[in-house]
Amino acid sequence: MKKTDFPSEVVATFHDLMKMEHYAVGFNFLPRHSIHSILSGKHASKLRGRGLDFDEVRNYVPGDDVRNIDWKVTARTKKTHVKVFHEEKERPALIVVDQSNSMFFGSQHKLKSVVAAELAAMAGFRVLKSGDRIGGLVISNDEVEFVRSQRNRAAFMHFLQLIAKKNLKLAQETQKTGFSKRVSDTLARVHQLVTHDFLVIVISDFVHYDEEVIKNLVKFSQHNDLIVMKVNDNMELDIPNEKLIITDGEKQIPLEGNKQQVKSKMKEYSTKKHDEFEDKMKAFNIPVLKINTEEPSQQQLRKLIGGSIKR
Repeated sequence: MKKTDFPSEVVATFHDLMKMEHYAVGFNFLPRHSIHSILSGKHASKLRGRGLDFDEVRNYVPGDDVRNIDWKVTARTKKTHVKVFHEEKERPALIVVDQSNSMFFGSQHKLKSVVAAELAAMAGFRVLKSGDRIGGLVISNDEVEFVRSQRNRAAFMHFLQLIAKKNLKLAQETQKTGFSKRVSDTLARVHQLVTHDFLVIVISDFVHYDEEVIKNLVKFSQHNDLIVMKVNDNMELDIPNEKLIITDGEKQIPLEGNKQQVKSKMKEYSTKKHDEFEDKMKAFNIPVLKINTEEPSQQQLRKLIGGSIKR
């Protein structure tokens, strides 16, 4: 099957991802969000933003802005002192986007892999518009592709091309490989790529997360601004009461409508894993943006971050 034979809900082409630049407005990853934003409140303190950083206190010089007078130091020394600020340095960004087997699923409007690709494109364009360096990693079944953080539109276009290539490969593969720990392995590698004061955005369904994934995410959040975008499909949490066929890529098992006990166990397991992941992220004050496959990704992103929706 050719690339053009797949609908946009199943495969995100490079052209589709380029269109997302149009939606990379009306939101940002800095503080000052509305009270309805997932990044507001205590989460906002995790995001440093850009602006002026305090540098030092020195003696007042005629012409200094009186609004910068440090009254505590002035009272203690009996001499007028002012606070000196310097412009905050840039904040490079790294986007990690999952395009592995579990992402190739969707019972609603689009597949999770397509939604994740769209989110990565919008986030990257937003960073570019802010004038910061942007890079990323694309996780697939067989490898991890890396684009170094650069303030370079051409480099970001290469990143989008890699995402589109892996997105297409998911649809073309007839033999799905088994479950893997590639997400965990990739996050461990990220520590070699970021130092501190990065914006790290990880986009995945986290279906196969383990303690190593949690540990690495927590490490990122200690010295960087971390945002987790968790892509979900409603059927994963609400299994319908009808005939289904489940597979691990090699074997298939039909689930008839009368096998309610099996379906209940599946739903219980999925819900438990879903809730446990979010609870652990919340415990470490890591923002989780929950995105579904039914609503337009751009609308969900703006709603969660607190921006207005462009019509």
